Amino acid sequence: MCGIKIFLTVILFFNLDEVGDASGAMFVSSVGSKIYSANINPALLSYLNNNNFGIQYLRIYNLVPQTKIVLNYRNFTIGLSSLGVGNYQEVTLKFGVGLRINNEFSYGLGVKNRFLFLTENLKIFRPAIDLGVVFSPQVISSKQLRLIKFAGLLENLNYLVIKDPNNYLAVKFGLGAHLALNENFILSTEFKKASDKTELNFGTEFKLLPSLALRVGCKTNPVLYSAGLGVNYKRFEFDYCLRYHPRLKETNIFSLSFQF
Repeated sequence: MCGIKIFLTVILFFNLDEVGDASGAMFVSSVGSKIYSANINPALLSYLNNNNFGIQYLRIYNLVPQTKIVLNYRNFTIGLSSLGVGNYQEVTLKFGVGLRINNEFSYGLGVKNRFLFLTENLKIFRPAIDLGVVFSPQVISSKQLRLIKFAGLLENLNYLVIKDPNNYLAVKFGLGAHLALNENFILSTEFKKASDKTELNFGTEFKLLPSLALRVGCKTNPVLYSAGLGVNYKRFEFDYCLRYHPRLKETNIFSLSFQF
């Protein structure tokens, strides 16, 4: 039981369920793959060019393993995430749908169920609802077309009215901006706010070749630096990211996806 308490303390302090995610509001992050972002914010589904399936594996601070499986089909997404070590296991199942109102505005709704297995006899079930929006105006400069996206995500919004401390998920709010200066260079930033923390995320992607992209990023609270790359081959995409913490061990993130 002492080991479980220590592990839960680490999770609460470092908010491990977000470490390694693609940016919740935007396409680009140091992880890079769009399909994980679309599962987090279903409003992005209408911007995907193909149906896709992906699997992601990471070991947070080389300590806690996490596996994610995502399927995006048309305007629907389903994702399964498993995180845990020892007697502690956290499994999240999420369904989402995204709808485009016009060429510039879309919204999405996600329903997720989080299962916490603390011991053989202690199991917790916490359902939650997420709401996302994306606004994508097109601004034509004197030289080129620049694609801009603004996005917002409200996570666990049903807990705005649930105040039971024994059955509660933190309500989280995020705003992001994504700017494609040209077809090879992308900048993004994101602000996230929860009841117990505030953080900023930054990311950039540069395509050296049509099939090779380099990415760097950073986030605050906790401070993490990251670098990664993405490789496309026909219908397959491989993404790798290394996240560095100043005091703890690094996190290696591997992602493989297939378009169909």
